[in-house]
Amino acid sequence: MAGLPLRPQPPTSFASKLLLLLTILPITLALLAFLLQWRGDDVNDPISSWSPEEGSHMFPAGMDASPFPQSDCATLPHSYSPSFPYFRDSNFTSEFHLTPKELGMDWIIHLDTDELLHPAGAREYSLRQLLLDVPGNVDMVVFPNYESSVERDDIKDPFTEVSMFKKNYDHLPKDTYFGLYKESTRGNPNYFLTYGNGKSAARVRDHLRPNGAHRWHNYMKTPNEIKLEEAAVLHYTYAKFSDLTSRRDRCGCKPTKEDVKRCFMLEFDRAVSSFAF
Repeated sequence: MAGLPLRPQPPTSFASKLLLLLTILPITLALLAFLLQWRGDDVNDPISSWSPEEGSHMFPAGMDASPFPQSDCATLPHSYSPSFPYFRDSNFTSEFHLTPKELGMDWIIHLDTDELLHPAGAREYSLRQLLLDVPGNVDMVVFPNYESSVERDDIKDPFTEVSMFKKNYDHLPKDTYFGLYKESTRGNPNYFLTYGNGKSAARVRDHLRPNGAHRWHNYMKTPNEIKLEEAAVLHYTYAKFSDLTSRRDRCGCKPTKEDVKRCFMLEFDRAVSSFAF
């Protein structure tokens, strides 16, 4: 009303300023993260500059496909001729948001960084040819795994220095497997130190999903699966002692029996981690 003095506006409270700060801060951090991710495409990826001529000594994939001796371990000759396809320019761009089917892939395979495929039995020692020879009604092929048997304690590069592998029981005569079981386990609770159920490749079809790290599943049908009689996955298992300690360190387990049991599934991993603590 006219003639009445105006009431002074109260000063902005501390709570209001704090609320404004808490509102602006997450938005700023989100914008910064977006800018960093957007600029990530410009980061130089060493994989993109790799070529088979320069790096062939690192991957002894071109091994002789002669039949293995009927024994518990298979010794593979060294060779330095890569015979597998690989991706170059594998920066994290929009290309990798596409599905395998959209990328024109026929097969998808579970494979870890300490594993190589050994396409024994295929013409020209070719994984591509091995999969081309699979009957069209087969949805999934299983590669039994072989586990490396380390011959020295000073291994630097397992892929070029390790050549002897313990064969999977699927590729062994039963009398050989059971007759040499005690010698091959060397007091360990299992035949292999790690897994023994192989890795699988699946034909790219609609509704395909991973079923753990070893198999595939299709929501609409039960996959028709076969097991390969000669080809295998070469698993370079714990070739160096640092492989054991780094696995323990990545898990961040406390040096207690309960924590070690929670962090590791395999008895060998638990025993080694407990000893290292």
